Amino acid sequence: MEKVLIVEDEIHARTGLTELIESWGYRTEGAADGVEGLEKAIAWSPAIVVTDLKMPRMDGMELLDRLADLPQHLA
Repeated sequence: MEKVLIVEDEIHARTGLTELIESWGYRTEGAADGVEGLEKAIAWSPAIVVTDLKMPRMDGMELLDRLADLPQHLA
């Protein structure tokens, strides 16, 4: 089963996306902002990251840039 990381600062949107994607048969994890998303991506190694663009601490574009800079075995 593929893993999907949902990075969204709005709790209801994050919960809704998580539930929807789980109903499609994926394993999901949620993160409240880019900093938490980066930590979870490194620890959990999701196949897919769905991210909001505007978030506190680290926005979605910076998160994607940092994920792209990670060694493949960590991303």
